[in-house]
Amino acid sequence: MMNELTGWRFILNTGYKKFRLANLFNHIGCRLGRYHFILSSLFALFFIKMAIYLNPYHADFRVNREYVIRSIIDIFRKKLPARHEEVIEEQTEVDIVPNMEKTTMPEMSILEIPDRVVTTPETPTLEIPDTAILAAPSSENLPETKEEKPMFPLLGVKEWCKQQHVLFCELGHPRIINVTRPHIINPERMEVAELYEGPIKLPNSYFSELDKVTVFGGTDLIFDHNNKQIIYDELAYTEPDYYYTKSGMITKRKENKAAINYPDSQKAITLSRAIHFMKDHSMNYFHWLIECLPRSLIINQFSHLNHVPLLVDTDLSPQHYEALDLVNETNRPLIKLPANQPCLVEKLYFPSSLSIIQSNHHNAVRSNIDILYSPVAINYMRNFILKKILGDRKITPWRKIYLSRRDSYYRKILNVDAVENLMQHLGYEIVHPGNLGFKNQVETFAEAKCIVGQSGAGMANLLFAPAECKAIVLLDGDKQTNYNVLHFWTSFIGIEIRNLLGKGSQCSDYGTSMHNDFWVDIDLLKSTVQCL
Repeated sequence: MMNELTGWRFILNTGYKKFRLANLFNHIGCRLGRYHFILSSLFALFFIKMAIYLNPYHADFRVNREYVIRSIIDIFRKKLPARHEEVIEEQTEVDIVPNMEKTTMPEMSILEIPDRVVTTPETPTLEIPDTAILAAPSSENLPETKEEKPMFPLLGVKEWCKQQHVLFCELGHPRIINVTRPHIINPERMEVAELYEGPIKLPNSYFSELDKVTVFGGTDLIFDHNNKQIIYDELAYTEPDYYYTKSGMITKRKENKAAINYPDSQKAITLSRAIHFMKDHSMNYFHWLIECLPRSLIINQFSHLNHVPLLVDTDLSPQHYEALDLVNETNRPLIKLPANQPCLVEKLYFPSSLSIIQSNHHNAVRSNIDILYSPVAINYMRNFILKKILGDRKITPWRKIYLSRRDSYYRKILNVDAVENLMQHLGYEIVHPGNLGFKNQVETFAEAKCIVGQSGAGMANLLFAPAECKAIVLLDGDKQTNYNVLHFWTSFIGIEIRNLLGKGSQCSDYGTSMHNDFWVDIDLLKSTVQCL
């Protein structure tokens, strides 16, 4: 019976292995089924329900709910499915695009396309509440899931715009910058190859307008429902299978085609126009600051977008929205879209990412390709936010802070008590960035002269540290570690980073060694910190 339950466990837990407690309840519930079908019906139902409830992304289970219900019914009938595929039936075609009135948009004339683009005329203001939350509709009477997902052509935004003859503006010109080799305190743990230094070509930034496309919460993947095409820069310009696919919408990829888990069970929301401001991993504070928010630099150049609503992801932290309020100078309305919720937009304004962070979990690190940061984006965010929060105040750096990740799910320091005791003994204050508001985080780092901490989202706040700040980053010396994650962009603002590599790492639950837990050499840490 245990083998028969494997398919059920897999469909419930796909993509959520990292959430340990939910995973534990899920596993217990399924494993009990091996003893008796009555235990299976009672305990499995309870534990799996708890797993779904405890998972931070439990809303994503909505698309599989009918399968779960039918599987539970099969338990009572002692007819457990041998495989997930065997219980999937053909679904009837569902039109997820409701009827809508066509909104006529004024023609735009591009006056100039240098580093700054000017457009005219202004678009009339869209009347919408300051903040609108679009919740996913009820999932009752869900259609069946198809066995085989169709494969759709996979295009980049530029290619799609050219094909459809719609507006695509490249901003500026390709730029090549030189990066230096990261500083490793204990290089015997990991030799940093020469590929970490030398010229790197940055991608072009762009602005585009897409007509009648469907977007989804939690990703920058776009679907052209009329032409049956996927528009997704993240995959269109990368090698198949080299990088981890960030978007959970993608179920399969083969060369220049991909299948998506299109949520046919949800009725699409319709908007006449909106600015795309969603992003894969936007819930992560680091990705939000470095990849997402700098897109405001592009949209702020277009005056006709001053009052067009921003499509953002739901479930962002208060710090996320606090930072967004600062860059949203014209108080554009926010429309919050739940994960995977489809939204058909008649006129979508799409600003590109200025920096690119690929998820290379298993292949050889390519430091000149995997991570590309734009100096323009980094310096814009730094100067803009510091000006907004600090104004003309002159700050003399004085604080010595240690950033704690004690409550992290992964990449944990296994001797964290010894590390934090040492740092307190050396006069460092223990700071938990996630417990601070965004403005408090900015002010804390702006006052820091020395920073020590683990590699993680909190280190994104180095963006606001003084140029003379000294920083020690603690991380595992695994072959999958890319030391340019921080070194690359902090070099733009003059911050000196030293990497202290952990030892005796053990595997985490994330399926990739780059997120291993590790021990820190206390004696080495002490001698290094004392030399700052």
